[in-house]
Amino acid sequence: MPGTGYPNGGDGVTESFLEHLDRKRFRTEIVRYPASGFGLAASYGDSRDMGISALRKRMNTSERFVLAGYSQGAVVAGDLAASLSESDARRCVGVALIADGRRPAGPHSSTPGQPICPGYGVIDQRPIPASRFPVFWASAPGDPICALPAGNPLRTVADIIEWFSVRSPEESIRWGARTMDKVTARQLQHWWTPDKWRDWGGAAAYIRGFLFDGRHTVDYVRFGHTRALADAINRHVTK
Repeated sequence: MPGTGYPNGGDGVTESFLEHLDRKRFRTEIVRYPASGFGLAASYGDSRDMGISALRKRMNTSERFVLAGYSQGAVVAGDLAASLSESDARRCVGVALIADGRRPAGPHSSTPGQPICPGYGVIDQRPIPASRFPVFWASAPGDPICALPAGNPLRTVADIIEWFSVRSPEESIRWGARTMDKVTARQLQHWWTPDKWRDWGGAAAYIRGFLFDGRHTVDYVRFGHTRALADAINRHVTK
C-alpha cells in the first residue's frame, strides 16, 4: 500500500522496499486506493477506510500473504493486520510497515538492526500482536509521522484533519461534525498534559523535517531503512 498522493505507487519509498525483497519467494503487487487526505479529494479517514477494504478484498484471494505499506499505506496495512480474524491470521505470514502513523513506541517498532527510534505515531499507537505472525517496522528518527514525541502539538493537527475535505459542502459539514464528535468524546490526544512538558517545543523542527529535510521520504532510502525492513522479511518469513 503506497503513501499519500500515490494511489498506484511511485512514491519511491515503497519501490525501494519492494526491490529488496527476495523475488524468488515473493510476488509483489500494489493495491490501488485513493491515497488522499487533504482539500479537494476524499478525506484521510475515507481514503484509509477504502484502502482497508481494497486490501482486504485482495487478501481474500490469496492463500498466503504479507501485508505491507508506507505512510498512509502503513496505517491501512497495520490497521487491517491488527483486526484479522484467527483464520485470516493463519494465512498472514508477515507484516512490514514503513513510517506508520500509528506506530507504537518501543524498540520492537524500530527499524531492524538500527538504533531505537524514539516517539510514536502522530495518530497515536496501535499494537499488533506479534505472536500471530512476524511484524516489523521501518521508523526514521525525526519523522513526525511515526516518531513524534508524546508532547508535540502536531498531534492535534492529525486529530483535526482526519475527516478534512472541502470537495463538497456536505463533506465540509461532515468534517466539522466528526471533529466535534471527537472533541466531545474526549478522543483528542492529550499532548499538553504537564507530564509531557519537555516535548512541548519543537513542532517547527518536525515540520521542517517533514517538508524540506526528507525525514518522511528520502531518509528511508538513504539511511537503509527500506533495505533493512526487506531483509527482515526475507529472513523471518519462512512459511
